[in-house]
Amino acid sequence: MLTESHFHAPWWARNPHLQTILPKWLRRTPARFVAERFELQDGDFVDLAWSGEVSLDERPLIVVFHGLEGSIHSHYAKGLFAHLQQEGREAVLMHFRGCSGEPNRYLQAYHSGAIGDAQELIAELSQRFPGKPLIAIGFSLGGNMLVNLLARACPAALSGGGGLGPAATGELRRAGQSGLLEGLSELSAAHHAPQPAQQNQPAAESE
Repeated sequence: MLTESHFHAPWWARNPHLQTILPKWLRRTPARFVAERFELQDGDFVDLAWSGEVSLDERPLIVVFHGLEGSIHSHYAKGLFAHLQQEGREAVLMHFRGCSGEPNRYLQAYHSGAIGDAQELIAELSQRFPGKPLIAIGFSLGGNMLVNLLARACPAALSGGGGLGPAATGELRRAGQSGLLEGLSELSAAHHAPQPAQQNQPAAESE
């Protein structure tokens, strides 16, 4: 279901490009989070960012999926976490493979149709916090992945979910395309660099 936004910009910020740029420069405070490395069944990992300690009560846990080349340090993720922390709510953000700042063990990139990692995380959260409602939020590519997840797997542990498109996050607007393309180029170069291990094997760990 698509929900129409009721957001009305102030008169001095009606330009959509300005709306994209302002949060990046105004949200200078570093994100507050607790890091965790979540080991996947295929031998790789995804890094999680928690808003803080999570209780075992019935308050919902918000599960966040960032957009293309995003992370917990993206302005929209920092803004969401800061708001949820101020409201006393609990959240966890899953970094897609290669987006937490550390290369993964496998030469496998993420995309909006790859739902396996999110499935594993949601199953793990439902075991850690039984009876706790899980509500998922996805930004842009993360929202697309979430829609794929709900359509193809529809995890019973999820109580609800919704995605925000590029128009809402400003992720693909011209004002931010150069940085996005630069990040994608670096990711592509890392994936195409000579590797000592075969593509279907974990990269050799340094001693």
